[in-house]
Amino acid sequence: MLRTFTLPDGAAVEIRPLEPDDSELLLQGFEGLSPASRYARFLTAVPRLPRHWVDDLTDLDHRDREALAASDGATGQGIGIARYVRVAGEPNAAEFAIAIADAWQGRGLGRILLDELIGAAKANGIERFYGDVFANNERMLGLARTIGRGAHIGPPETGIVRLTVEL
Repeated sequence: MLRTFTLPDGAAVEIRPLEPDDSELLLQGFEGLSPASRYARFLTAVPRLPRHWVDDLTDLDHRDREALAASDGATGQGIGIARYVRVAGEPNAAEFAIAIADAWQGRGLGRILLDELIGAAKANGIERFYGDVFANNERMLGLARTIGRGAHIGPPETGIVRLTVEL
């Protein structure tokens, strides 16, 4: 289901579930990430998105594996994605991640994507999100602290912290 949102700066964005044939939209969004943003999202250097990753990222059942794509309402260009994958052996929990094209960061899109992802997760029985982020990723840590019943931020392990968020 396509939903349109207006950011605080007046820009329109469209958000909808990602589908298996959305490889191009996913790649557009990836191209909008700087090397630093790619590193922050994948916790490693990713100069290009390997084909098998694209296939995996678009292999969704919208229950255990969900992804929401954001596109620029004016151009249709892919600008962000929020996703979760249910944790094996812990049916009420999921790993989550968000990536926003650099030009769209700090404009409120992350909050909207996360709220929409939480709604989808709750509808599918998920009560807790986990996420690994760099300890210095203040934007993501700040966003995580505002959701659900707040985030528990685990101790840094080699510069990475584990977020646990009760939805």
